[in-house]
Amino acid sequence: MSALLAAARRLFARRPLLANCATYGALYAGAEFSQQTVLRKLLVKITLNFKNGSVHQFISRLFLNVRSEINRLGSGKSWCK
Repeated sequence: MSALLAAARRLFARRPLLANCATYGALYAGAEFSQQTVLRKLLVKITLNFKNGSVHQFISRLFLNVRSEINRLGSGKSWCK
């Protein structure tokens, strides 16, 4: 085991970019794993209750605002009918 660690140290000393990539990858994977574990195992009973009407109303207003801005800033063509 110590020979494996010594070889890894030599490799990372010769190639610092590889060491940075391995460290970042390990941290990213660990954070993703811990987040999913917390969300799926500890926060199971917390749910978000959205009313279908309010979500639909929000999306339709957002779409209408975006469409009006595109028409206002565009070249006069209303491609978003």
